[in-house]
Amino acid sequence: MALLFEQQNFFHPSVIPYRGKLMMIMHKILAMDKFSAPYYCFSDDGGSTWSEPQQITPLEKFAKCADFRPLTLSDDSKAGIIGIVEGEKGYKSVYLFYDGTWSDAEYIPNQDFADDRAACVQTAVADENSVVIPFFCLNEEKKFVTVCRKYRIDGKKLVHLGTGNALTVNTGRGLYEPSVVNFKGKFYLTMRCDENCAWVSVSNDSLSWEEPEKWHFANGKLLTTSPTQQHWMKLKDELYLVYTRQDETNEDCFRWRTPLFAAPVNINKMCLDETKETIILPRIDYRERPGLYGNFNVSNIAGKVYISDATLWFDWTEDQQAIAWFSSSVILKTIIF
Repeated sequence: MALLFEQQNFFHPSVIPYRGKLMMIMHKILAMDKFSAPYYCFSDDGGSTWSEPQQITPLEKFAKCADFRPLTLSDDSKAGIIGIVEGEKGYKSVYLFYDGTWSDAEYIPNQDFADDRAACVQTAVADENSVVIPFFCLNEEKKFVTVCRKYRIDGKKLVHLGTGNALTVNTGRGLYEPSVVNFKGKFYLTMRCDENCAWVSVSNDSLSWEEPEKWHFANGKLLTTSPTQQHWMKLKDELYLVYTRQDETNEDCFRWRTPLFAAPVNINKMCLDETKETIILPRIDYRERPGLYGNFNVSNIAGKVYISDATLWFDWTEDQQAIAWFSSSVILKTIIF
C-alpha cells in the first residue's frame, strides 16, 4: 500500500490504463462537497512514482465539477473520463477523451432528466466498441432513480444505443451512486442508499434490470453500511464487492468509513461470503482521528487490481458552521493475481 501526495488535499483518485502506463485522475477538495477541476498524472513504474499533477484545462471553465471517474474502454490506446458539472436546473454528465491531449468536454447524449448524474460511478465494457454507463437521476418526486444507458464509442464521441428501466426505492433519497460490472456474461449493478444498506440488481443485457434487493451476507445478515459507495472488483474467476460497513472497530468513525472491506459475491444467490471477507485498506489515524474512506475507485488493469482512495480528516470551527481544516492523502493498493 502506497501513500501518495501526502496532505495535499487530493480527493476522488482513480487509476486508468493508458498506452502501457497508468494515469491517475483526482480532484482537490476545497470545502465540504466542493472540488477543483480534476488533475491528471502518469506512472511508468506500476504506480510507485508519479509525474507532477496537472489540471485538465477543458474542465476549468465550469463553475462546479465533481466526481470524475474512468470510462472503461476495451483497450488502452486512449483514456476516457466521466463526471458531472453544474447545469441550469441541476447537475449534468460530461465526458472527455485523452490521446496525448484532452478533447473538449461533451455532454453525454440522451440525458432524460433535468438532474442527471454519472458521478463516482463504475462503468463496464459491453462489447469491443460499446460501454454501459449507470446514472442516478432526480425525478419529479425528488427521489434518485438509477438508469443504465448503453453507448457506442465513435472516435471521441459517445453515441446513445439504449436506455434501461429505472430503479428506485421509497426510502431516503432513493438509489444513487451506482456501479456496474460485466461478469461472465451478466451485468451486476450495486447502488448506494440512505437507509444504512446497499442494493443490488442483475441484468442479462445491461438494459433490462431485475427488481433491486438489499445486499446480505450468506448467513442472512444485512450488509449494514452508511450512505457510501460500493464498487466491483474481479480477482481471477471471482467477483468481489468492495465497501465500508459497521464494525466493532469503527464506531468512532463518521458513517463507519474505515476500514475498506471486500467480500466475494455468490452470483447464484446474490449474497456476500462473510467467511472470506477481507480488509482492503486498513484504518489510518491522524491527530488521533480515524481517516474517512468511501470515495474510492477499483480498476482491473492487465492482471492487477488498483484500489485508490484518499483518506480524509477534517475538523469544524468552534461554532460548527464551517470546516476549520482538511487534510487528505491519496492511498493506492495494488493486488496482483
